[in-house]
Amino acid sequence: VPVSWCPERSYVTDFIFVYGDESDSSKIRLPWAYFWNFNCPKNAPVYDGKTDKKIFISGHWMNFHSVADVDVETFQSFLESGYARDTNNSYFYGKKIIGVDTPTFEHFTSLPLAHKRMLELAKDKNNVFKWSENIWANSATFETIWWDVTGYYFKDRQNIYWINSEKSVTLPWANLETFHYLWPGIAYDKNNTYHWASILPDLRPRGLIYLGEWFFKNRFQVYNVITDEIIWADSWTFNCDPESREGTWLTECGDAENYYYFSKKTLKIDKIKK
Repeated sequence: VPVSWCPERSYVTDFIFVYGDESDSSKIRLPWAYFWNFNCPKNAPVYDGKTDKKIFISGHWMNFHSVADVDVETFQSFLESGYARDTNNSYFYGKKIIGVDTPTFEHFTSLPLAHKRMLELAKDKNNVFKWSENIWANSATFETIWWDVTGYYFKDRQNIYWINSEKSVTLPWANLETFHYLWPGIAYDKNNTYHWASILPDLRPRGLIYLGEWFFKNRFQVYNVITDEIIWADSWTFNCDPESREGTWLTECGDAENYYYFSKKTLKIDKIKK
């Protein structure tokens, strides 16, 4: 949508943007995120519909905050995030972030759009911030390894990180050169296998592959991540057939003698003789 569509004066009242003047009977009301993300420049003037005072918005979707005491001329809100900055300060949803280098502060944009709303990251010339918290990662070398619905693996020149909406964990024992993401929540390096931020001490990383139905195997072991257990099965013949069993939604997973499946009754992996 062309920027020229942005009206000279717009209002925000009770989470609704109003196109045009409040006295205009032909005004159009839309959720403010539509207006802010698509139609107007980053520093477009917005007015409080109740007080008629100019405010500035930081945030996205329905999570916005007016930001007080900003430098009006230099204020910038980073789209698709809760971050903003002016000449003097950096902000997260209207609150000042402590210990940030504001001139180099920017939104970390290397996350999928849908995931940015669950985990917001920013960086300056020195550090990386999860929301307003400094996670002490090297911003120059910080990058995404892989992401899924459970969280994200990142790395910089020194460490591997596991980060989601609830916590940020540094994995100082992980080997940077051999660290590899395998499947949702599972990764390995030359020394260990990892389930999110935890080491799976009994599961050897060498030759580890994903089979389906949350089953993994290496040369000697079969593992199911849902039940977090090593399965007593023949790893040499264990496999998962992508074709579902007739009449069920289950994928056939088994070795030469048995099928293995998740039991809702025992919450463990049960087996059926072939």
